[in-house]
Amino acid sequence: MGGLLTMITMNEISNGNALPTLTDLSILNSDENKLGMWHCGGSPTKLLRKGTGFEIRNHSILDNYDEAQSYGMLLEFLLEKGHITIAKYQYPHASSMLSFEGEIVDSPMRFRGAYGEVAPKNVKASAVVGTILSKGLDHHWIIGRGHIQEDLKEFNHWANIEDLEFVQSGTTGRSIQKNLNY
Repeated sequence: MGGLLTMITMNEISNGNALPTLTDLSILNSDENKLGMWHCGGSPTKLLRKGTGFEIRNHSILDNYDEAQSYGMLLEFLLEKGHITIAKYQYPHASSMLSFEGEIVDSPMRFRGAYGEVAPKNVKASAVVGTILSKGLDHHWIIGRGHIQEDLKEFNHWANIEDLEFVQSGTTGRSIQKNLNY
């Protein structure tokens, strides 16, 4: 539900220009300050990287892909480069959001499905992953085209939604506990 609410909000505050798509955060490259954002083919082909194509396959995200046992459809392509915002209203009732801006940069296809590598603009990639793990945040993340984080923060202010702060990555031996006592 948080993903759907994030997609609708991004779409509305950008007047339809964000073209939000759901992804998993799949790779951390802390040496190059990049994140690999991927999902198994649910992104619209309107987000296809210029100068590339897409492939339609039987759905399988595993290395042991077996055409005889896989089913469903998978679209495989690189996501268009450019400015983006990544955000997600958090479980259980979208009362908080983590968001950051960045850019999808040139990269090879590292997973089957829709894929793009993101260079974060206003936070280190390692802090993004450290915050998600330390705070026990949700699984899926929404990519919206353009830098719209300030618009999201303005909306969140008026809707009384907490903008979550990033924590520095590191090993502490314990995580920050989620307060689920609502």
